[in-house]
Amino acid sequence: MSRENRINDAIDIAEISDADILVYSGMCLCEDFIEKLSKSIISHKKRGKEFIILGGGGLYYNNVEIESYKRFLTKYKPLAFISRDDTAFSIYKNIAKYDFNGIDCGLFLNQAFCPLKLNIEKYIVTNFDHNKEIKIDNLDNYKIISSTHSLFYKLYDLSLIKNLMISDIPDDYLNLYANANKIYTDRVHTAVAAISFNVPVQLFSTSIRNKLFNKIDAFNITKEMFLQLNNDLLILQQNNEISFLKSIL
Repeated sequence: MSRENRINDAIDIAEISDADILVYSGMCLCEDFIEKLSKSIISHKKRGKEFIILGGGGLYYNNVEIESYKRFLTKYKPLAFISRDDTAFSIYKNIAKYDFNGIDCGLFLNQAFCPLKLNIEKYIVTNFDHNKEIKIDNLDNYKIISSTHSLFYKLYDLSLIKNLMISDIPDDYLNLYANANKIYTDRVHTAVAAISFNVPVQLFSTSIRNKLFNKIDAFNITKEMFLQLNNDLLILQQNNEISFLKSIL
């Protein structure tokens, strides 16, 4: 049996769950999502249940992806579509029963996660999974800790990195990032976590997914260190989204 067939035959708890509402978040507005997770939505809708896209965004935002996902949403209409960036909202609004121009779910981390205090000297995190480690100047007074979110395809390379943090527990990464003095990364959601915990961060990425940072005025995060979150703006965005959800549920 091929690897693809094994994946298709895998048990999906969402598909057989008796939940009233399924919630999908993150980069779910793409063809991979339809290919791998559509069965759970179709099964759920056939039983008269609902699903919500919460903080949803695309992968490429190209015509193939957009048309494919529009067809899917039109056929299996969600109860609510909550975007994580303005582009996704403008593309997919007016399909679900309810729409809201929201924020990325990771920007609620400061409400959902209480970081541990770490007994360690002040440190900076470098997190580069898509590019080689970028040389950062003027770090003499900091311990440098490297983290990775993608270890399976480069285990040998990882063995050569000093002060490397690897874990299969998300909390370990969140504790590391929340206590850092600064973070340099090419991972969109490492930057999201840093911002949520108000840790200075610079993102080395050209991904179209970077548009989600515009919702919190982090327009230049790929050009310079993003130093200070506008907490009032984030709290407003969080409260507006929570109020919207309360109004429809």
